[in-house]
Amino acid sequence: MFIKAIRRPFKKGRTFSPVHVRSVGHYIFRKEEAHHILKMRKFFLELFWCVRGEGRFRLGRKQWILKPGEVCFYFPGDTHDLTPVSDEWEYFFLGIDGNNLQDLISRFHLVREPVAVGVCPAYIFDMTYDMLQVPTLQNEYLAGAYAFEILTHSVMGTGKELSYEVESFMQIVAEKYADHSVDINQICEQMRIHRATLFRKVKSECGITPSEYLMAYRIQQAIEKIMQKKLSMKEIAGKTGFSSVTYFYRAFRNFTGTSPKKITALPMAPLTGKQSIMQKNKKI
Repeated sequence: MFIKAIRRPFKKGRTFSPVHVRSVGHYIFRKEEAHHILKMRKFFLELFWCVRGEGRFRLGRKQWILKPGEVCFYFPGDTHDLTPVSDEWEYFFLGIDGNNLQDLISRFHLVREPVAVGVCPAYIFDMTYDMLQVPTLQNEYLAGAYAFEILTHSVMGTGKELSYEVESFMQIVAEKYADHSVDINQICEQMRIHRATLFRKVKSECGITPSEYLMAYRIQQAIEKIMQKKLSMKEIAGKTGFSSVTYFYRAFRNFTGTSPKKITALPMAPLTGKQSIMQKNKKI
């Protein structure tokens, strides 16, 4: 038996992040060790990503087999009942709690039954584990960001290439997001593509609309600048594509559920030695 698992030391998440990581880990169970897996009702969302072997999941009268490259979930309130099927079963898991789990399940279109999504991004699970080892607010935010990335991979899959149109759209957003006059119509004109075509491709490949992507990119850039604590809110708004501070505050709150000023209150604790995967793998 191999167990590498960690749980948040606090009963509730302390951040304003939409994703609160409760627990994360990596298990390898042998068939004869099945008695170590307790049957228990749990009130959080849990993801299971199979790496090797097979495991059986039961929920009432339903049951399913999780195979390598597949993901399944137990929803809040489900009784967890899982056992190895093969002689050795290896998987990673991620536990998420908070007040908006039903909204999260709905937005990601999550289902309990297995979905084939590809190779498990083990390094992201490991980095989430590292963040929980040092329980600062900053690391709790980063753990939520990694969990969001794992959820995205669990829906969109791993190793899928983006189309030329979506790659081009992302490149233009990265180059021109700071210009508040840039909108989706202008980007479509530059790409010489119909707005409906771009909407369909971005929605299909990224899971969000072009407008949502543009806003998310601007907000992400704004959060980076806020965390650096070098610029005023007016300067940050101007450098991230918002025409006024008032619009910036409104858009930021609508998108994140909190205000920019609350982000500035976070302590700038050092990371645990590993670079943010979103910075490390940044393509644009």
